[in-house]
Amino acid sequence: MSGAAWRIRQSGENQPVRVLQLAPVDMTLNFVAPLARALEREGFEVIGAAQRTATGPDFDAIGMRFTEVAMTARPSPWDVLKSIIAVARLLRRQRIDIVQVHTTTGGVIGRLAAWLARTPHVIYTPHGWLYCPYTGWRRKLIILMERLLATVTDYFFFVSYDELDFSRQDHIVRKDNALVTSS
Repeated sequence: MSGAAWRIRQSGENQPVRVLQLAPVDMTLNFVAPLARALEREGFEVIGAAQRTATGPDFDAIGMRFTEVAMTARPSPWDVLKSIIAVARLLRRQRIDIVQVHTTTGGVIGRLAAWLARTPHVIYTPHGWLYCPYTGWRRKLIILMERLLATVTDYFFFVSYDELDFSRQDHIVRKDNALVTSS
């Protein structure tokens, strides 16, 4: 096991670094299952969390521990707030060291929850920028939201160079905290 996958907790215990893969729906976690398995081989403890769907994956078959968390896809402020609180509680209860959030919805809810829970490291994978098809005030509002959330994001992992280019063009990421991963 890699030495980097272990940390000394305040209690003095030597425990594996805990990574939470967070997405609004469980289907998204299919794409990160190979990463989760690789991290587990290196000694990390990886948990997937999402809203379960009827057509979601069999997590035992893809080799990922899973916990269901209520996440909304509706833009209702009340529903978003309830999701942020549910995820923040999960982060605290599981003592997560690194959270990687996926998609725009997961990114908003997960990054705010990680900030509330004081999760040490936050990674965001947008899987495409929500603001790209919009123009005018909607586009500006979404870019502003992403810039604000970037202040609580340690790293951005992109699935294409176009995503990275858009994020640099719109001043969302820094040069030192963004990379493109192969999907």
